[in-house]
Amino acid sequence: MKKKLKNNILNKIEKGELKMRSRLSVFLEKLGIGSSMVVLFLGLIILAGVISYWFKLNNDLIFGGYGKYGLRIFTQTFPYILVLSFICLFFLLSLLLRKFDFSYKKSFISILSFILGLALVFGWVSLKNPIGRKFYQKEGRFLRIGRMENNSNSISGQVLQIYGNNLIINTYDGKSVMVKTSNNTHYPFGFPKIRGSVRTIGKWNGDNFEAVGIRVFNEDDIGGMIRGYGQGGIMNGQSSGTRWSK
Repeated sequence: MKKKLKNNILNKIEKGELKMRSRLSVFLEKLGIGSSMVVLFLGLIILAGVISYWFKLNNDLIFGGYGKYGLRIFTQTFPYILVLSFICLFFLLSLLLRKFDFSYKKSFISILSFILGLALVFGWVSLKNPIGRKFYQKEGRFLRIGRMENNSNSISGQVLQIYGNNLIINTYDGKSVMVKTSNNTHYPFGFPKIRGSVRTIGKWNGDNFEAVGIRVFNEDDIGGMIRGYGQGGIMNGQSSGTRWSK
């Protein structure tokens, strides 16, 4: 059997169907494949971090109790391109992984699952690191994550004044909007403060906005990302009858 296999290989070499390669050529090919895998894996970590950063800024849309309003904005702003890019990089990495012998000695699905889990964990951990957080805030600004633009069910900006159950918010397009709250309004990240950055979820009622929920952002969340948009119109607000004062 071995002799027959050897003869078949020699016959293919004689016919030119198989070409001998130098060790250097084989080494360079493996080096190129290995380097590509490292680059793809780092890309997966970065994308996982950016996606985690988006979820950090928007997880209240699902878990904040906003109902259909939060779900609607979640589906509208979800980073589909980032997730698709992550899937494409993972697919390319799986193709390159098949070039190595160990992919046949172990369960290929197990190897892919391990790499996927590792990339997701590293991406999430890097978000907790101050350097990683600054990086994602910078990339988030480039990808428009955190700009908190207004739409039919959400307005964002800085709190100018608080009057009982009402807020006056200076939005990032330079408009002042009266936001009405109620006993049913959700505050998943604490109560708003003067000059604090917030996103309100709800619906318009004429010129006023009725809030179903209000998300408060701190410096660690946004890193100054949404600060400055329309800041020319911000005044020094004074609170009167502040409902949330401690």
